[in-house]
Amino acid sequence: MFYLLISILFSSGMVLLFKAFEIFKVENLHALLVNYITASLLCNIFSTNGPVVYTHFWQHEWFPLTLFLGVLFINIFYASAITAQKIAVSVSIVSSKMSVVIPVLFAYYYMDGKLNYITIIGIVGSLLAVYFTVKREEKSRLSGLGNIGFPLAVFLGSGIVDSSLNYLQHTYMDSSDVNDQLGLVFGIAGVTGLLVYMIQIITKKQKPFYLKSVVGGIALGGFNYISTICLMKALNEKFMEKTVLFPVANVAIVAVTTALSILLFKEKLSRQNWAGIILCLIFILLISQSDVIYGYL
Repeated sequence: MFYLLISILFSSGMVLLFKAFEIFKVENLHALLVNYITASLLCNIFSTNGPVVYTHFWQHEWFPLTLFLGVLFINIFYASAITAQKIAVSVSIVSSKMSVVIPVLFAYYYMDGKLNYITIIGIVGSLLAVYFTVKREEKSRLSGLGNIGFPLAVFLGSGIVDSSLNYLQHTYMDSSDVNDQLGLVFGIAGVTGLLVYMIQIITKKQKPFYLKSVVGGIALGGFNYISTICLMKALNEKFMEKTVLFPVANVAIVAVTTALSILLFKEKLSRQNWAGIILCLIFILLISQSDVIYGYL
């Protein structure tokens, strides 16, 4: 339970950092690039096997999956950023958190997860709660397929990432240090970001690299590392069914982020948003205790 709480707290902190980036006009790609380099370095520092480059990572069975995840990570962020900036922040968050359906179904069908009707009611209700919590009156600056394509990419990509991390932990975590795997994922994401950055320099579409982007990226990388490593450890603890853990984590992140945004950024919420927060808490409790409730009925 401890690792899940830490993961939720630092995941919420990442969302707040992005809000701070907007206030201080930090270039997203710059901060993201430094973030993945920082997270990869932390994985290498804390790995029991030493730096990942010395582990013959290309010979491991998990290498193709980490390669795929590394490229996917930074592309999902790009889609999320476009969705938040051009369509609406609320659409970006809802697309990301509603993707919880994908890892839940993956855990149920492929990893012998348990799913009763109380859990299903809780998941469906939590998705509605997330929608009401983050709904704002924002107008899209995209037209045509962009209004559907980018949110859909966030939805599918986030769901695939959570499912892949679940599979990575379930299949390989007992046989190797998860820092090796995550170090490679973050490293590949960093290299992908660097390639994009270099292309933008060549095409003269890139802005100057300022110190605030480095500082913001280092902070984001630390939060990213702690959040992801704690999620993997929470999955390994097996104190909660994986069909339950992902909905609880995602809905809790929305509730915590919204609450902290009110305190730190003085955000104003409508009655509908407040109702969403209350429903988030109710459905978190319902999902987490679904087995107990189901046993009484």
